[in-house]
Amino acid sequence: RELYIDGGNTKIGIAIDFAVDKEHRSLGPALKLQKAITMESRNDDIRIILGFPNKAADNIFRRVGYRVLGEVELWTKLLKTETKITRYVRIGFVAKLSSFFLDNILWLMDLKFRATNSRRFVTNILKICDERFNLLWKSARSNYNIIGVRSSVYLNWRYANCDTEQYFFFCLFDFLCND
Repeated sequence: RELYIDGGNTKIGIAIDFAVDKEHRSLGPALKLQKAITMESRNDDIRIILGFPNKAADNIFRRVGYRVLGEVELWTKLLKTETKITRYVRIGFVAKLSSFFLDNILWLMDLKFRATNSRRFVTNILKICDERFNLLWKSARSNYNIIGVRSSVYLNWRYANCDTEQYFFFCLFDFLCND
């Protein structure tokens, strides 16, 4: 994978799905696996390996040489609240009733935003990314010290050309700018 770091693209690896069977979970095998991964990555010109360990694997990653670079932020907009509410409210009809009211509050907040925003937007759903994604990427990337590359080539490889799932791109366009 590539990250955009301080003005340029950097080839990185991502240590994911690090799983060791329970009977082999002593520090020795896990440590050897992670060391092998880091050593092999040097042969592939990978400058950085990112890991997102859970608490159980955190010590292993640190002993191999990983260090904390910063916090990862996930940005999402909740559209339906029921699945979140059922984690906390165990009574089914109370969860459904609560989510009905919360979903409508979210909808009203969106309506208020649209009514008070003088800009007009249009939406479109695309199956592939085009040059507009590259323009957006180039204008946005300098706002971050570290960010995953989001060019049309990457997005099409990761999502549009996926063989196991069908993905779409929900796009918001400024009506006045046509981009």
